[in-house]
Amino acid sequence: MSIPDWVDKAKKIIKDKGLKQEDLIDALGVTTQSGVSHYFTGKYPLDIEQLVKLSKSLNTDPNTLLDFEVETDSTQIKSILNTIIEEWLVRFNQMGWAEYTSDPAAMRDLIADDIMKQLFNQKDDKMTSLIKKTVAN
Repeated sequence: MSIPDWVDKAKKIIKDKGLKQEDLIDALGVTTQSGVSHYFTGKYPLDIEQLVKLSKSLNTDPNTLLDFEVETDSTQIKSILNTIIEEWLVRFNQMGWAEYTSDPAAMRDLIADDIMKQLFNQKDDKMTSLIKKTVAN
């Protein structure tokens, strides 16, 4: 029986937050601390639903527990931004909040380019983390 990969990360987060295994009983769907321990020792495998609940209980995400790194792909991020901006431009136009007389794609690209410049010129680790989570989803 081998210790699952996520355990070391989870233990560190538990320690940093001052939690105990008992605090994770509901997240793992067990009734005792020994039930939690079975997951941490590898006796029971953790399913996806439990991983997500455990991550939420530890105020983190599954990728962090599994130690996955996601490369930030600016093309993919810009595509996501374009889709979101275009949807909002249409809504704003329908509500009469904004009117565009030229190509809406040009306005969308201008806004997306500006956002991309601001995102990638910042050295904020929280913003980088947010971008990575968005791309992963």
